[in-house]
Parts: sequence; C-alpha cells; structure tokens
Amino acid sequence: MRKLILSILAMLSLMVSTACGQAGKDRLTAKTLQKATRIQYYTDNGTVAPDHHFGVTVTVSRDSVCLTVTKGYKQQVIYSQTAPLTPAHYEQFIKQLAELSIHNTSTKAAPTSGGGAESIEVADDNGVLFQGNVNKAMAYEGNLSMTINDVMPNEMAQVFRHPNDLE
Repeated sequence: MRKLILSILAMLSLMVSTACGQAGKDRLTAKTLQKATRIQYYTDNGTVAPDHHFGVTVTVSRDSVCLTVTKGYKQQVIYSQTAPLTPAHYEQFIKQLAELSIHNTSTKAAPTSGGGAESIEVADDNGVLFQGNVNKAMAYEGNLSMTINDVMPNEMAQVFRHPNDLE
C-alpha cells in the first residue's frame, strides 16, 4: 500500500512539473521578458495583390527599436529606421508587454484565408525564449500592436500604423 501511494505521488509530481515546464514555454512572462535581448514583432496585411502587400517588422532591443517595412511578396525593403531607447522606456515597454498575458493556446486557430499575420518572438543570446503566432492560436489580453506602436517615436509609429502611405 505504501509503495502504491508513493508511486501515485511520484507520478503526480512528474505530471505537475511537466505541466509547469510546458506552461512556461507557452506563456510570455515578465521573467522571460527580463532575460530578452531581442523582441521581434511581425505583421502583414494578408493575401492581397503584390503591389499592395506590406510586411512590417519591429525589432526591439534594450537600447533601440528598428522598424522595417517591406512591399510585395519578395519583401523589398521600402523603409527602415532605427531609433534609440532609454532604459526607462524599455522597462515600460517590457511591463506593458507582460501585462498583455500573451500565450499560445492548446487549440489551433481556424486557418485564415487571406487574413493578415501577427507574430512575436522573444530571444536572448542563446536562442528563442518564446514564439507566438496568431495563426497558430496565440492569444493575449489587450492590444499588442498598440503596445508595439507605443515603443516607437512618433514618426516611426506613423509609418507603422500606415505603411501604405509610403507608396
């Protein structure tokens, strides 16, 4: 009887530790964000004619933010700008990002037909710490694109919100 109880407790302990380990990889936490050296956000406007397709990448590091806009499906760069970030501005950005409760869900999102993409990747010097993609069922509370918008200076944020104005 004692061996049975110990076996059950060991199995439960293993299940809990496995679930906790998995949840950490599927959820973007403040702890993960504090380790980050690069946060990359990507969005595009979906399946449209090549002349009207735009991809937008925002890369945030501890001391800078870079906005790159590509046009067409060959991803021709039509805008690229980097601006410095103060430590206080970076910490505020990290705090806002953590408050969104970004996580990958266990169910897959319905495939989008022609819809835009949205993804975020958080990495440190050793590799990817978190990766989420809306088309693979990433969820969050709040407005991710507005949080990304807020980390940029006004001119860059204007381009971020309206990349088609670059035409």
